[in-house]
Amino acid sequence: LQVKRTTLSDRARGAHKSRAEAYEKRRLLTNVEEKTLLDWCDHSSAMAKPMDGSKLRGRALSVKGVYPGKNWARRFIKRHPTLVFGKPSGLDPNRWSDLEDKYGGIPPEHQWNMDEKGIQLGGGRKNNGRKFIFTRHHKNRYRIRS
Repeated sequence: LQVKRTTLSDRARGAHKSRAEAYEKRRLLTNVEEKTLLDWCDHSSAMAKPMDGSKLRGRALSVKGVYPGKNWARRFIKRHPTLVFGKPSGLDPNRWSDLEDKYGGIPPEHQWNMDEKGIQLGGGRKNNGRKFIFTRHHKNRYRIRS
């Protein structure tokens, strides 16, 4: 691979930026706004109400006032390795509210979906294949549904 000497010297002086730095100004959201969206994703997945791609795009609309394109959510997830698309296990809303009332709020790391039959792990036949956004460090991926 032949690289011009001027290109290398410009890169060493900081005249040329990396691809990520060069496209940073063209992104829809600033770094602070993206951090806010990351916090929203973390909170919603911890509360068993994860966002899907369209809800994430809606949140970006509320932050910036511009509706992102259809592939924006996928690129946002790719840019942030702490986020991952996944299929959640179901959690009955009545059971969720009973536990919340009984214990006065359960920390997300102590929430499980278990009954007399065991732990519910899959979506079963009613699973529509839609994926939701979770943070990578949450091993228990739930979504409240009836």
